[in-house]
Parts: sequence; structure tokens; C-alpha cells
Amino acid sequence: MVRIRIFLVIYLFNFCSHEEEITKSKIFYNNEKGEIKSDTRSTSNSFTLETLFANAIESTERLAIKKESITQAEARRDSYFSNFFPSLAFRYQQFVTTPNHAEHDRDIRNRNNLANAYSNTAYGTDISTPYNASNYLNSSAGNSSTVTSPLVRPGARLVLHIPILTGLNEYSLYKSSKHEVRLRNLELKHDAGRLYLEIAQTYYNLLQSESNLKTRKEILQLTISLRQEMKRRVQLGRNRNSELLSLNSQISRLEAEILGVTDTISQLKDTISYLTGLDSNFKIEKKIEISIHSNFDEIEKKIETRHDIQAAKINLEMAKSEVLKAYGGHLPTASVDTFYTFPSGHIAGGTKDLVNQFIVQVPLISLGTVSSAIKQAESLKHQMELQLTQTIRFAREEVRKAFNSYLHAISMEKSYTSALESTENSLNIIIRDYSKKSATELDLLNARIALITAKEDLNKTVLQKELNLVWLKVAIDEYPSSEELEKINNLFSISKENDK
Repeated sequence: MVRIRIFLVIYLFNFCSHEEEITKSKIFYNNEKGEIKSDTRSTSNSFTLETLFANAIESTERLAIKKESITQAEARRDSYFSNFFPSLAFRYQQFVTTPNHAEHDRDIRNRNNLANAYSNTAYGTDISTPYNASNYLNSSAGNSSTVTSPLVRPGARLVLHIPILTGLNEYSLYKSSKHEVRLRNLELKHDAGRLYLEIAQTYYNLLQSESNLKTRKEILQLTISLRQEMKRRVQLGRNRNSELLSLNSQISRLEAEILGVTDTISQLKDTISYLTGLDSNFKIEKKIEISIHSNFDEIEKKIETRHDIQAAKINLEMAKSEVLKAYGGHLPTASVDTFYTFPSGHIAGGTKDLVNQFIVQVPLISLGTVSSAIKQAESLKHQMELQLTQTIRFAREEVRKAFNSYLHAISMEKSYTSALESTENSLNIIIRDYSKKSATELDLLNARIALITAKEDLNKTVLQKELNLVWLKVAIDEYPSSEELEKINNLFSISKENDK
């Protein structure tokens, strides 16, 4: 027995020491104030709204697709810029006809030359080679030579094209492409805000559903206890049997609600997994948003700087460039082409050619092509003007709705806080009366259920207020924050364009 007691003492001592080590590992000390605080650092599978958004940036394709649009716009800009410079190309020409008339003509000339050679006492003085066929043609009146343009001869050559005046095509295309790069950047930032809002909606709905599930389970346990008490009172004749049946119906309804909320939580987690690239095995942490202390007039001033409004303005500038390009169809075009032909033994003399060609083209009759392009461009410009005004109206409406919803949620929070205080006071009174035997256990259980319901109503309102605040911050482009946008820039190497 003594050995057993000693063994138990050693075991308890080791167990207590282990518990003390665990406790110390979960706290840290503030040396300056001497306070002990809990370590609230997030675990690897626990996420706040910011960390969910950060994971969505790194692990999903949505913003990466927008980034590819920026890369394509930059490539088009560089391509249009190169149109201002000369171009050099290698060209090889060879004429082939079907049937091959050139070969047939060479056979005829060779036969005639052979006949002339036999009929001439000098033998061969009048023979012409097939290589001279492209430059020297025999006629019935005698030998006469016709020199063809080196540009139409077969052979290899270098072609240098120098644009001088090409209307307004290159200028308008390059100007429009620069606007497009800025437009794609703004679209990326705007879509990042929409992604943040979608994650926030799912995040707060999941917090509310988890709180609702916990509340329903607590109410179910209290209702089961209430049913047991009701059975006892029905047996004593103090309550009617219909009240017991009503409790049974309430329990069944609570069980169904718990199943429904559980399914909702599963769907919300799947949605977050889709938006952020996480697996379904994660937890979320509640975060308190910093309130905005501004009136609507101050907030409304930030609407003009919204990314979607800036994008609509750039769309209008691009439409103006299209109008300029369309009017350029009435202007003449000019260019210089230089051709250097490599020497070839198949060409008479074997000399090399260097030909400069100056081309001027003046449009005379276009049969409505230019006027139709101008009409289309003017219509596109008007459409973009309407799109801009519509975007501004939508932005004002969204900011106004978000601001009013946030204010209403604050008022509702105050009302539910007062209701919770009244419910707590009522429970304290019932507890005191229960201790004095002036209140029944049914009254106590109902008061506890009422308190849990009041807490749930307040928590639901607080979460809705937080969501409305996030909505308002997204609407005025405060979310995503500048740090998160910088992270997007660094992650995708987005080009930074000056928004002028």
C-alpha cells in the first residue's frame, strides 16, 4: 500500500508539472507592465478575413486571369509603338506557271538557236542563252532587248519599308493601347474589391451560421430539460398535456433547424474554399472592423476616385481615339520602300539592284467606307459617355445604400443591446424569485432560453453591421487596402501606370 501511495504521489506530481508547462506555453508575459496575456496567434488552419483574401490572391485564378489581360494589353501597346519605325524583311520571288510556259518558250528558243547555228557559217554567233530570256526577247524583226523592273524579277532581295505619313492609324492605335493598359490595371483593382466583398459576405454568413448552430444546440438542450419538467408537472396535474405536445413539436423543429444550419455551414465553407483556394478543413476567426466616423458628404467625395469610374473615363478616351482614327481615313498616306536585290547568275549581267520606291496614296472615293467608320466611332463615343454617367450613378447608389445600411445596423445594435440588458435583468429577477420558491423551474428555463435568443439576435446584428461596414469600405475603395494592392502588384508584377 505504501508503494502504491508513493507511486500515485509521483504520478500526480509529474501530471501537475506537465499541466504547468502546457499552461506556460499558452501564455506570454509583458515585461513592461507585468501583465499576463493569452497568445492569440492564429493557427495554421485558422483564418481572418484578411488572411482569407491573401490566400485567394495567391491560390486562385481570378486575379491572375486579369493579370494576363494586362500582359496582352502591354504587348499590343508595344506592337503599335513599333509601327512608327522602319521595318526590314527578306523576300524571295519565283514565278511558276501551270503549265510552265517559260520552260516551253526556252525549248522553242533553244531549237531556233540551234537551227540558226547550223545555217550560219560562223556557228554559234547568233546563239542566245536561256538565261537571257527574261531580259532579251527575239522578235521576227530581229533581236531587240526589253529591260524589266527589278521588282518583278525572280530572286532574293531585302525590303526596307519606311512609313512617312499613314493618316492617324498608328497614333490613334498607340494612344488607345496606352489607355487600355491603364484600363486593365483599374479593372484588376476593381475586381479585387469585388472579390474581397464576396469573401466578406461568405465569411460573415459563416460566422453567423456557426453562432446560430451553437445557439440552437443550447436552446435544444434547455428545451429538452423543459420537456422533462413539463412531464413531471403534467403528471402532477399542474399543466395541460397540450403544452407538453407543443414542446415536443418545438424540439422537432429545433432538430430540423440544426440540420439545416449544418448544411448551410457546409455550403458556405465550400464557397470559401472556391473563393480562396483552401480545402474544407479550416476555421475562421472573428475580426472587429474599425468604424468610419464620417458623414455622407465626406464619403461621397471619394466616389470620383473609384476604380470603376476611372475605368469608364478611360473607356471614353479610347472611344475618342477611335473617332480620331476614323477621321484619318480622309488623309493621304506616304511611305518609302527600298529594295536591294542580291546578285544572281540567272539575271543578265549578274549585277545587283538597289531600287527606292516613293509611294503616295490619296483617298478619292471610298463609297461611304470612311463616313461609316466615323459614324460608328461617334456612336461608340456617345455610348461610352452614357456608360460613364451610368457608372457614376451606380457608384453613388451603392455608397448611399452601404452607408445607410451601416447606420441602420448601428441603431439596431443599440436596440438589441437594450433588449439584452432587459432580458438579463429579467433572468436575475427570476433566479432570485426561484431561490425564494416564488418562481418555477419552467420560468427559469424559459428565461434562460430568452437570454440565449437575445444574445443571438444581438450577435446577428453586430455581424451584419460589420458586413455593411466592409461593404461601405469596398464601395469607396478603402478595401482592398493599399498594402494588399501592393501585394497584388508584387505577386503578379503588374505594370504601374500613372493615372492622369
